[in-house]
Amino acid sequence: MRAASTIAYEMQAVAIGWHVYDLTGSALALGLIGLAQFVPGFAFGLFAGHIADRVDRRRVVRFCQTIEASVLALLALGD
Repeated sequence: MRAASTIAYEMQAVAIGWHVYDLTGSALALGLIGLAQFVPGFAFGLFAGHIADRVDRRRVVRFCQTIEASVLALLALGD
């Protein structure tokens, strides 16, 4: 399950970057997309660790993956 999630995340990152570069042709926009994908994990890492220690980790993972799938569905519908 973790391997599939990691592969899906990497595929998503490549697809979004490719799409943004295809739309804009700008290396700066591509770099900003990469930064936008990195910052939330870095910024919320400490909070996530605290929550994972206090709440059942399976619930946390299920919640986060549900949110991510919902956002991806919205991105797919908007294209």
